[in-house]
Amino acid sequence: MNLFLKNIKLITVVLLFAILSFFALIFIRDLVFYKNIAPGSSLFFWDRLLERLQDKFTFNKKTRISLRMAFAEERIHELKKVIKSEGLGSDEVRMGLELLKTHLSDAAFVVAERISEEGGFGAVEEFIAASEDLKGILRAS
Repeated sequence: MNLFLKNIKLITVVLLFAILSFFALIFIRDLVFYKNIAPGSSLFFWDRLLERLQDKFTFNKKTRISLRMAFAEERIHELKKVIKSEGLGSDEVRMGLELLKTHLSDAAFVVAERISEEGGFGAVEEFIAASEDLKGILRAS
């Protein structure tokens, strides 16, 4: 029985450490890497992995829409940087555009889910507002 309790304590400590590490990595990503990582960078894989984890653990659909639109905004900033350094025809630009398309279609999918579950169109209004924000960012460049 004593060995069982020790194992439970160890598992609890490991899980707590993993959860805290996950949130610490997201915080560090947002502070340090947000401006420095772009498609083609050696750290871009880790940035995308953290985004996917953050998306998987976002259960509120309204928050998930905002998160995916924020990811789309991040792709726009990355694309601007890559276009300035690599030009329009680079593989990094193509990869960034594909990811941008994915984020926007994922956000639209969550909007459709919310409409079917809630019956209201608040999600559509939120998506349109976020899309207008993205258009403003694109026009500013």
